[in-house]
Amino acid sequence: MKKYTILKKRIFYTLNFILILIFILFCSVIFEYYLKTTHYKARKEAHIKETVRRQQIDRSLYQDAINEGYEEIIYPYLYEDNYSLLKKKINLDIIPVNSLPYKKNYYCNEGYGLIKYTSDRFGFRNNDDIWKTDNFNKKILLVGDSFAHGACVNTEHTIATLLQKNKDQEGGGLNNKTVFNVSLGGNNPFIYASLLHLFSPIIKPNYIVVVFYANDNDYSSKSIFQRNLKKNLHKDYFSNNYLSQEIKNKIEYSQIYLKKIILEKNKVSEPNFFKKLIHLFKFKQTRELIIFVNKKFFFNSIPFSSKLTIDKAIENCKIYNCKPIIVYIPNSKYWRPDVTADLFADSLKFYTIHNNINFIDMREDFYNSDKNEFYAPFGPHLSPVGYKLVVNKINQVIK
Repeated sequence: MKKYTILKKRIFYTLNFILILIFILFCSVIFEYYLKTTHYKARKEAHIKETVRRQQIDRSLYQDAINEGYEEIIYPYLYEDNYSLLKKKINLDIIPVNSLPYKKNYYCNEGYGLIKYTSDRFGFRNNDDIWKTDNFNKKILLVGDSFAHGACVNTEHTIATLLQKNKDQEGGGLNNKTVFNVSLGGNNPFIYASLLHLFSPIIKPNYIVVVFYANDNDYSSKSIFQRNLKKNLHKDYFSNNYLSQEIKNKIEYSQIYLKKIILEKNKVSEPNFFKKLIHLFKFKQTRELIIFVNKKFFFNSIPFSSKLTIDKAIENCKIYNCKPIIVYIPNSKYWRPDVTADLFADSLKFYTIHNNINFIDMREDFYNSDKNEFYAPFGPHLSPVGYKLVVNKINQVIK
């Protein structure tokens, strides 16, 4: 009888424990749903505008570009997002940080038409002539994500092109400059560090300009791109001032599979109730809130990947006697509201200034103005006016 009573108690306590866990999980899901809907309401109008643009304008523009022989850009971050699938097909001991060379790419549209360009010998948005001679101008290595890439404006309005010009907006004379833009959309600080490691020895820059954006606020401590920081990587990556055949083959083979993966993802229909529920169980908004509270009230340390990039810029500039410049471009509070963005910017600013590096904080200009002209009319990237303001700030440091 006593054993039976003990068994009943154990069952009772176990059931209560399970019920409490279910209740906690239920409350967590409800809280996540509340945060998700609150976040959506904050950018509902912007979300609707972007959705309408994609469905009613972009699709036909993309199809016209494809008919003209242009292709979608396959970005480096896709290697990490799909690494488990790719490594079964391809040896990815070295992860490409560029797209295909000499390729006709279509990019994006945020109110200025669909941007199209032909990539250079390394797969970037440059005039290929800059790689042909040893130019004795001031050489600037530009590293970043879509903002440094030039989304979504014509080439004459990009940071790289505007920096290349001899005069700034105020008419002050600047020495001739050659800008080597090795940026691509979707890049993150791990990729920035890889790009600095690979291209600094080739360019031997006078200035390294790294452009950070609010979504670089990632506290991951590991990335497949870290394997690109090996010292002897250059002989495998390059051959006679071009990409090595091995790397070109890797990119070509990888992109065949990546295109298939992207195509399958695009075929996915509207998520049903269960898929939406599974998405809630990832607790994305809750995790972001925990990070925000942790940084706001306990400590606001710089993310490991951002620190890695800045340290790599400092290290390279000691070798090549150059000057590192860190630029922060803030998110649009209309298109991409983000409560953690300012804390991330502050951590970048503190670490950069602590290391005696020039830090250009564009929040001071973008947020202190009542004008909306700094951002594109139909998306979160900058307008030609916004890009020009960023370049004026960089030019002030270079002068």
